Amino acid sequence: MTLEALQALARYLAGVPGRKNLIWFSTSFPVSVFPHIGESQRPNQLNVDNIREYGRAVRETADLLTTSKIAVYPIGAEGVMSEHIAEANVSHLTDYEGSVEGNNTAAEMKQGCVPCYVHENGARSDKIMAMEQLAEDTGGKAFFNTNDLNAATQKAIADGAHYYTLAYTPSNKKMDESYRRIEVKVKDAKYRVAYRHGYNADDVANPANEKKDDNPLHSLLMAGMPEATQILFATRVLPVSPQPASNSPHAGENARLTGATTRYSVDFMIRWTDVKLDAQADGSHTGKIQVELLAYDRDGNAVNWAGATEVMNLKPDLYTAIEKSGLPAHVELDLPSEKDVILEAGVYDWETGKAGTISVPLPVKDRVTMAQRVAKK
Repeated sequence: MTLEALQALARYLAGVPGRKNLIWFSTSFPVSVFPHIGESQRPNQLNVDNIREYGRAVRETADLLTTSKIAVYPIGAEGVMSEHIAEANVSHLTDYEGSVEGNNTAAEMKQGCVPCYVHENGARSDKIMAMEQLAEDTGGKAFFNTNDLNAATQKAIADGAHYYTLAYTPSNKKMDESYRRIEVKVKDAKYRVAYRHGYNADDVANPANEKKDDNPLHSLLMAGMPEATQILFATRVLPVSPQPASNSPHAGENARLTGATTRYSVDFMIRWTDVKLDAQADGSHTGKIQVELLAYDRDGNAVNWAGATEVMNLKPDLYTAIEKSGLPAHVELDLPSEKDVILEAGVYDWETGKAGTISVPLPVKDRVTMAQRVAKK
């Protein structure tokens, strides 16, 4: 869930130019998105099996943070770190194997207390290491062991407000999925440089091979999610005129949709430069995109949805027209006539893994006015 949240934020910030700073308040930072030599292997750290299990999601998160130019500033929301084991509300001492009850002798309690302190100190150390590694890997800075969260926030904002952008083209063009380290040095030894220390040599041009059966837009179109900005597009939502007969099959995939409905025509116009269209020998261009609609009522319940995968083989004349106007798509969907609806629309490029989403509020009063205007035309 944490990885999905970071991915959604990365997609949301992708369209904003320059470096972005993500200030993350939490009492736990379980995510390490880049490899780290000598990483702690204490019991509460991700073990090798977990890393393998979440490997694809971790790599995707790291790649999105890299391409979206996001620096993470972790802030420990628990404030000053204290010895909780010595607090008055702790009625017994707990070690790895079990508990040392309050009726034990002083010698037994003293002996049982040592693992408790070791375990708690180790947990604090792991948390600090995770925060510092996350900040170091992304070019940010970690703030912990302080109750002044306002000052920590201001320091993070000030730190991220001034930066230089350095770019280079790697000489090794092979995308072998290895982690490649980057080192930036300055002549004056008094300066400490904060920067992204490496990247995954992943083939981002074709990241979706392992999830061809999944709907890549499903999680991005959930109610309340931030809009993805990797692909920019416009939508035009209008009621169909004339409306279909009342006994016509519903447009959309919700077989349980009942009551009065209004059919809407949704036209997409996608910025063609955001989609990968491969040139072919005959002058045509090919590509593959997913377009989706998902409508919610005011309580966040899905009321209807529809979508399609478009496999494109664009002839030279059609491609020339698309270069001038954009890439079109069309979907129709039936929506409840007497409910306020929020329509989430999304576009996903299967070739690059990039996505764009937009939220279109459709309150009943505006929809009535819209329908009247369309009827007059």
